[in-house]
Amino acid sequence: MTTTILSTPPSFLSGPPRSDAELFESAQRNRFLSGCRDDTLRELLTDASLVRLESKTLLFEAGTPMSHGIFPLSGLIVGLHHAKNGASVVGGHVGAKGMLGGITSLEDEQGGLWTEVSVLLSGEAIVAPITTVRETILHRQDATLEFMLWCRHLVRVVMQHVVCSRFHSVTERAACWLLLLQDRLDGVTTIPITHDQLSQTLGVHRPSVTLGLKELAAKGSIAPGGRGLVAIQDRAGLQALSCECHPIISTRGPSPAWVLEEQTTS
Repeated sequence: MTTTILSTPPSFLSGPPRSDAELFESAQRNRFLSGCRDDTLRELLTDASLVRLESKTLLFEAGTPMSHGIFPLSGLIVGLHHAKNGASVVGGHVGAKGMLGGITSLEDEQGGLWTEVSVLLSGEAIVAPITTVRETILHRQDATLEFMLWCRHLVRVVMQHVVCSRFHSVTERAACWLLLLQDRLDGVTTIPITHDQLSQTLGVHRPSVTLGLKELAAKGSIAPGGRGLVAIQDRAGLQALSCECHPIISTRGPSPAWVLEEQTTS
């Protein structure tokens, strides 16, 4: 696994030069950024970069201070919680609907992340200095509102992950995550994920994942897609075999009516 730590190497953050117009256009692919007013977005994009995040890259170790906020445009970033016995489980995920670093930006400069953060699905992201993220969230009302809405969704997702881990079978949870990954890949039928990655994501032993995937394959929902790949053959069938968590954790949902009114009048 690659162990690039995003908070330390400037070279990792210095992608190809992008014009302000290119960054502004790219930012529309992230729901948090696209929800901000144009002047707020331009302020947030000051000193920002557009980077490529590759699967299996370790972005931050637990306890590492963050130097940049991350706004995914595609792909999926996950937060892994590790137990003393070496087991791990995903406690939350961030895709193009949200951001990483907003809560941390409001803490002390030396405050570290509560969890390990890595890339599950490759994709692009806009990264901005954490100080810029903090100032924008604190002093721009539209950014503050977007941040509150994102936090509301994040709490809902984390709580649902707890319910899912406790009450649903490995097969149901594997189906749920394959659906989520397909959503983030815009519907492609071949998902780039290994049994090891899925077992770490679900917080179970690898043999349990293998048995769960075999059960899904026996139902005709998936098939082996090659090394490190899972092919989805019947999405409707996979949805039927999944737990009820998929629509909850995959959809941020519409903003409340009062928010839409506030955004219109501001």
